[in-house]
Amino acid sequence: VIPFDEAVRRVEAAVDAAKEGGDNILILARTDARGKLGLSEGIERCKAFAEVGAHITFLEAPRSREEMAAYCDAVPGPKMANLLAGGLTPVLPPAELEALGYSLAAYPLDLLNASIVAMRTTLKGLRDEGKPPDELTLPFKELQNVIGFEEYNKEAGRCALDKPS
Repeated sequence: VIPFDEAVRRVEAAVDAAKEGGDNILILARTDARGKLGLSEGIERCKAFAEVGAHITFLEAPRSREEMAAYCDAVPGPKMANLLAGGLTPVLPPAELEALGYSLAAYPLDLLNASIVAMRTTLKGLRDEGKPPDELTLPFKELQNVIGFEEYNKEAGRCALDKPS
């Protein structure tokens, strides 16, 4: 964790650069200070980030609903929650996050986690039954639509060397 003043200067520089670029860049300012320096330090950093113009603040790893509420109550502007199953921050329903004051939530590993479970289940089905479980299998036409077969085939036809005259 870098010193407070340096963290604020870095966010301020990012905000200035975003303005120079036409102000179409959002600055999400993150601090990991909660873990090493405590909740109060993390909140103070997020407040300072908001004061210098960060569009969104992100306090990494509040450890309870109460800590999440303290952060949201103390820091102005949009806030992001980072929710990891098994992580340090409680995973709360979207409505509860919004009621606390969060405007954005990231679930960085949930799709990967679910994909791994589905792949393992599919492999077990292939091994034991010779096919994946029905609940994990899309109808073939839907699968083709989801992965873009129709668009691919159109493009492949457009680029074919042996097109009919």
